[in-house]
Amino acid sequence: MSILFFELLTGQLPFAADKQALLLRQILQEEPRPLSDLAPHLPEKLGEILQKGLEKEKENRYASIDEMAAELKALYQELYKPADAKGVSLKVAVALAILLVLGSLALGWRLFGRKEVEPGLAVFYFQNLASPEDQDRLGQMVTNLLITSLSQEGELPVFSIQKLSDILRSRGSEQVVDEETARQVAQEAGVPKIVLGSVSRKGARVAVQSRIVDVQSGALLASPTGEGKGELAGLFEIVHSLSGEIRTVLEGKNVADSKKESETDWLQAATTTSEEAYRQYVAGLDLLNRSNFGDAQTAFEKAMEFDPEFALAHYRLAMTQVWWVPDPEVIERAQKALGRNLGRLPKRERESIEAFLAFVGEKYDKSLELYLALNRKYPDEKETLYWVGDNYRRLERESEAIPYFERVLELDQDFVIAYGSLLRCASVPGQQERALAFAQRFAGEHPKHARAQGLLGDVLQMRGQLAAARALYGKAIEIDPSFRDAYANMAGTFVLEETYDEALRLYEKSYDRTSSLGYVALQNMGCVALHQGRFQEARNYFRQKKELGERFQDKRILSTSYQDLSFSDFLEGDLDGALREMEQAYDVYGGQVRPYWRAYRGWLHIRRGELAWAKLEYDKIVAKAGPKNKYALHLRGRILLAEGKNEEAISVLNQAPFQEKAHFRPVHLEALASAYTANGQLEKARETYSRLIAANFLIPIGSTSIVNRVAVLVYPMAYYRLGVIAEKLGNLPLAHNCYTRFTQLWAAAKKLETVQEAKRKSD
Repeated sequence: MSILFFELLTGQLPFAADKQALLLRQILQEEPRPLSDLAPHLPEKLGEILQKGLEKEKENRYASIDEMAAELKALYQELYKPADAKGVSLKVAVALAILLVLGSLALGWRLFGRKEVEPGLAVFYFQNLASPEDQDRLGQMVTNLLITSLSQEGELPVFSIQKLSDILRSRGSEQVVDEETARQVAQEAGVPKIVLGSVSRKGARVAVQSRIVDVQSGALLASPTGEGKGELAGLFEIVHSLSGEIRTVLEGKNVADSKKESETDWLQAATTTSEEAYRQYVAGLDLLNRSNFGDAQTAFEKAMEFDPEFALAHYRLAMTQVWWVPDPEVIERAQKALGRNLGRLPKRERESIEAFLAFVGEKYDKSLELYLALNRKYPDEKETLYWVGDNYRRLERESEAIPYFERVLELDQDFVIAYGSLLRCASVPGQQERALAFAQRFAGEHPKHARAQGLLGDVLQMRGQLAAARALYGKAIEIDPSFRDAYANMAGTFVLEETYDEALRLYEKSYDRTSSLGYVALQNMGCVALHQGRFQEARNYFRQKKELGERFQDKRILSTSYQDLSFSDFLEGDLDGALREMEQAYDVYGGQVRPYWRAYRGWLHIRRGELAWAKLEYDKIVAKAGPKNKYALHLRGRILLAEGKNEEAISVLNQAPFQEKAHFRPVHLEALASAYTANGQLEKARETYSRLIAANFLIPIGSTSIVNRVAVLVYPMAYYRLGVIAEKLGNLPLAHNCYTRFTQLWAAAKKLETVQEAKRKSD
């Protein structure tokens, strides 16, 4: 790799020999020419990096390509600054950028996996002759079953439907393509053989015709056909016959008539006995491939209504749940169903499900290992890439996660969930520059893609460049006036500036009243009302959100609506009402709730003087997640503070590993500031409240930045409490400013004692 870099930069090799034997001797025995001899304009540090990469002795060279790439990246970041910073020429910056691209290719050998199995076959969607729109999904059903059958033993590498769909969509092609287009797609993907075909239904019978084509020559290798009963069992037999003939042609051995009964039974066991269940399942897969997660969930739920034991439908439903707001009951049912049926599934699906089960079981190291193995077997599958990245993210290895999310978006610009995951990683200190570089390139490569422009806006918003972010959101809206995320994200820039009326206007534009996803706008508008102390107005928004959850029978929306109503009561001082609302949120999920909910309810109990109940909540967090869990540490710190053990509380609270942009971090900072105040450490309390106010941020969900609803519990009051601390420290100008800002924010809450007191002190 170092030799390649050297030649790229100079146009010459680091050794001057013109004969192969002499060149080999020089590589083994002589020192390479210094980079400075051939390219004196390049940085001295670059020459040092290449020299180390060309060292003869192993112990003197880089231990890994990662180590070399890290030094190149550091040099690139040092040099690639505005021209007035160092005066480095654009040529040098571009050269270094090329080096990083090549370095990334080398890293990609590890990141995205060297192919253990070369692609052997791509099965293109079968045309439904009786229904060109494939309204009954017959073409999709046959195509999916054929891929499942051909992939059974893993001997014949077959492109997945998902990867095929992504390639076709990237070309702007329809699902069903002609032979010429199919060959072009296969050539680009390096696939030597393709299968195309058609399916027709006549009365109670189905006929299938297929063609096996050599991609390079265009030669027709065989034309297997099949005919049988139209119900699902008949499709199993037809597909078995076709897959047998295809294997015979491509593997050179006669398998067409072997194990007919066992394979058709296996197909039934691996999928379902219900044709309608399978139809809904393939509909869900199609929607999932288009990132229409809400409708995909509905399709998978319908599939399970027809067959409650349909394991693959359980798997896909649970996956879409994880990608949005998880329903613990759905995931638990999926775990049980998959555990019962895992041995009956195709090898490829079984390996994917084992990795997924490790993920939902929060065994992220194990899940990562399994997904990396899958990525080596089946490179560039966007789902696998996403899960590798998400495991790295959960393990707080964001720098390793980001390349995977970037690759997912390169494969599918509409894979919504990857945007939010990339932004979460970018929010970690040290990762914003990488995210910015990708977002700039991505937006440049897709100038007419609204979401690509929105991603760059999101990254700029996270960097505090709010005007520039608004301009990009405006551009995204020009490209696609129906792009609701752009309105919501533009509203977020006004939230960050505390210009709440303009934010509300834009959130209203983002509100989709026809979809369950409308809950995002309602939640945003309710939180903005809380920021303004408009408690009744906030409750109205949250009640509308609850009605939406009831209408769509969505537990996630319903439970978080009760949570938001609880926050409204809490802020207005109604602790009894706040606790009642949280108990209803618990009831929706039958007590299976997230640790941060328990941390909040424990805080409610402490505020109500019910320390024993708070300790029970702490014990439940520990039982599920262990004593080192950040929410367990947070609640433990609050309990110690309530017991008057201030120094111990400070110690425990400082152990909780809340990241800079963590959802719960503002609430945690409030606890820490309270502990410092109680311990008489007023300067540290002042500093912590200041950090809390600076942490007024948005959390990306999907690609939409959503107001941090947990932060509203402490954000407005932080101004008041900082004013109190500043007054005690004798910093009267700061105290006056804080009291004034607090009364401005909560001008609508004039009856609250804290507002009245702040008003008196600011006048």
